Amino acid sequence: MKQLDLIVPNPTGLHARPAKVFVKTAKQFKADIRVQHGSKKANAKSVISVLTLGVEKGGEICITADGPDEDEALAVLKDAVETGLGDDLSVGHEPAPQPDKAKTNGQVATAAPAPPAPAEAKPANTDKIIRAIPAAVGVAIGPLHQFKHAEITIDETAADPETEKSRLKGAIESARVELDTLRQQVEKRLGGGEAAIFEAHLAILEDPELEEAAVDNINDGQSAGQGWQAAVETMADTLASLKDELLAARAVDIRDVGSRVLRALSGADHAGPDLPDHPVILIAADLTPSDTVTLDPGHVLGFCTAIGGANGHTAILARALGIPAIVGAGEDIFALENGTQAILNGDTGVLTLSPDEEALAKARDIQQEHKARSAAELAAAKEPAITKDDHRVEVVANIGN
Repeated sequence: MKQLDLIVPNPTGLHARPAKVFVKTAKQFKADIRVQHGSKKANAKSVISVLTLGVEKGGEICITADGPDEDEALAVLKDAVETGLGDDLSVGHEPAPQPDKAKTNGQVATAAPAPPAPAEAKPANTDKIIRAIPAAVGVAIGPLHQFKHAEITIDETAADPETEKSRLKGAIESARVELDTLRQQVEKRLGGGEAAIFEAHLAILEDPELEEAAVDNINDGQSAGQGWQAAVETMADTLASLKDELLAARAVDIRDVGSRVLRALSGADHAGPDLPDHPVILIAADLTPSDTVTLDPGHVLGFCTAIGGANGHTAILARALGIPAIVGAGEDIFALENGTQAILNGDTGVLTLSPDEEALAKARDIQQEHKARSAAELAAAKEPAITKDDHRVEVVANIGN
């Protein structure tokens, strides 16, 4: 057995994307590979296990490898970690995919990243104002609509363990096909950065420790659905308890993948939110990445969720789709009635209820400002980048990201 100590240089530590690359690299080798951070140990071939280490920038990890190709495994992993595991080490934070200026629903058009969450406690809500965290810029005007996830039926009676394990394998495979198709669709529609979210979902789905935990539950007498749900919740809760907010937010992704498998077990589909036949502003406890990517920007003017953060995958997808969004609004929003007219301001994180004509006029002015700015940026996009003192600057991008 060999071991190696390394410092993780990534700006946001071993978050979802580099963890996925780390695990994919480890899986190339026959050796049993483990990674330790402080007192926590993880299976290097399990993305969930690696995420639960909670490794931040500058964190020290100890990698051990035991097997016929242990030397090669450590050498390759050393190079992968030191070169960033797919992250750009020159960037000070995790780059969030930016919206394409041509993608707009008439409510917003922007190239700005999500504003940071406010550092101070937000002011109290009023009868007219709900305050939240800005997640995707832009202004939406329209009626509210409460969105609730459809309940998934889970069998409480188990057949014999072998039958239940076979059912689980079939559901996981069905979910894998769905996710791979979705990943390809998202890449064509939005780009590689957004598609990477669902590549991470595939890595979660294929996580050996998640399936092993579910199988152990089945062997203890649970049905496939019960065993899978229990395993998913245990691992999601572990991630959610991490101090690092970016890593803790990945619990949503685990639950999203978990629900996809449960739907396959129950025979239900994922058709997206059931909406009225007119454009609305969605109100929800939360939206998963799978929910968000199905939203039609022509029908969903914006959304407000009770929980969530500006750096979550749901917020990233909202920005890519050009849908104004605010998150972390709290439970007050559950009392809002369908059809209530509102203004959702993704720039400031404010939801204004039953606005008067003056507020509506200001909101429409902001919408026009966004459209004008976007049009100007789009028109200038192909012009050469030349400084005021006449120096040309080459602007390039990694087409793989």
